[in-house]
Amino acid sequence: MEQLTPLINALKRYWKADLRRLTFLAALVMALVTARTTSGPRLALSLGSIAS
Repeated sequence: MEQLTPLINALKRYWKADLRRLTFLAALVMALVTARTTSGPRLALSLGSIAS
């Protein structure tokens, strides 16, 4: 979660959303960058505990 904080803060400037939604969006963006794919199962592995 600590690594998502800067991205969450940046997203707050553009979207007025609940912190849970911003956290998920930030995690999804990080998973896309990390996994370098849009494959659902691979993204789920990259999301880790936030996907459960």
